[in-house]
Amino acid sequence: MQNLNFFLNKNDALKIDLINYILENDFNSYDMRQLETEFSISDYMLKETIDSLNIDLRNQLHFEWLFIEKGIVYQQYLMTRYHLYKIAKYYFSLSPLKIILEQRILIGDFPKYTAMQAEYGWSTSYFFSQRNQLINLVEDQSSFTYIQFVYTSFTYFDSVPNFSERVHNISNEILTFLFKKQLIDKRRYEHEKLLIEICVSEILNNEHNLFSHAKSETNLLIQTDQFLPKKILSLIGTSESNYLIVLLSVLDSFDFLNITDQYSYTNQKAINQIDKLIHPLVSSFFDTFDDETIDRLSMNIACYTQRFSQKSQWVFSLEGQVSISYFRDIFPSVVCFSERLVEQINKHGELILSKYLNFYLFNIISIMYEEITSSKVDAVKINVSFSATELTNEMISSMLKNHINHASVSFIKNTKNADIYLSDTINDDVTGEQVIWKKPPIISDWKALGELIIKIKQHGKKIF
Repeated sequence: MQNLNFFLNKNDALKIDLINYILENDFNSYDMRQLETEFSISDYMLKETIDSLNIDLRNQLHFEWLFIEKGIVYQQYLMTRYHLYKIAKYYFSLSPLKIILEQRILIGDFPKYTAMQAEYGWSTSYFFSQRNQLINLVEDQSSFTYIQFVYTSFTYFDSVPNFSERVHNISNEILTFLFKKQLIDKRRYEHEKLLIEICVSEILNNEHNLFSHAKSETNLLIQTDQFLPKKILSLIGTSESNYLIVLLSVLDSFDFLNITDQYSYTNQKAINQIDKLIHPLVSSFFDTFDDETIDRLSMNIACYTQRFSQKSQWVFSLEGQVSISYFRDIFPSVVCFSERLVEQINKHGELILSKYLNFYLFNIISIMYEEITSSKVDAVKINVSFSATELTNEMISSMLKNHINHASVSFIKNTKNADIYLSDTINDDVTGEQVIWKKPPIISDWKALGELIIKIKQHGKKIF
């Protein structure tokens, strides 16, 4: 866990950091001095942290995890990231910042210090120090920013604000309408529901703030000739016609909207300029595709790029550190092409900030993925040719497909010019690399084959 651990108090954040460190290093034991150095804490503080963490785990998840013997920290239970996220969710529920933030979205304003004093026993100075910390986190105080901040924070810790029944009912009606119009789909239902509930709560409690900021800060990047049904507007208690635009704009900020002609973007001129910059590159890379496919793909990338450049920092906070090392291994040409796109896009100004580059590349590759796989870019052919019966070759091919079914790797028979010749017999007539399995493969054999596939892909990648 990282990025949003500022919500947690210092001691709870230290426990989360300790769990993360041990999960990432995965040693059987740890010298106490090593952990004390890593976290810059004393011997006493480390012991207190482990004792406190064990108590929390026992109370919440019914097991104890760590114990100390002769200066060595050992694990006595198999801790997983599931347990990490569960205990982080518990710590988040105790967070003073979370309590104030939840009240902000439920009532449209910060709670009074007298209410916090009565319910939680907070002193006046403590309340204002926590409130001011929250204010400093959300700089512009706009409803749009708060909606994104609340969604990011609660999603990060797998939590949901305690919305009223009215908010639930209105949100369900809106979800039904959006599903019917196919503006969103149900694959991410729980996240869409949470975001819409936050929007509805802000609409009910802070309508003026929401619309004034939306219009003055050009947050409404979407336009549509459709409207929410009168039934939903009556439940909200308003005749305001722009609610759907607000909802679509917020959903779009987290990439929840389906691509459809039921809406368009207000900044189409900027999108067209990006499309003009990247279209030649897209056409060159996907040179086997027809013009219609090239035009559509280039426009989709341009549209996403423009939207990406206007995303809030809280959208990126939710994602954390994004790695594209997997794509660098299996689709090196695609990553090279994508990085070349960014160079072209940033030619006249940095639309894609370097600190968010991997996040952008990951999503751009996702947009292109169907075309990537159908174009056979970075393809590797493996000739499966074992000396036993044909059934043996079929079985090995089936095993390979189950293990390597997503990286433009194909399995062929009876050819001498494949990239890899996989057999139980050396063949001096073939031109590619040879992998010889005289016995059933073990883990190291599968690893060696995977590394060879990556090597061939790297050697043959396109350079842009």
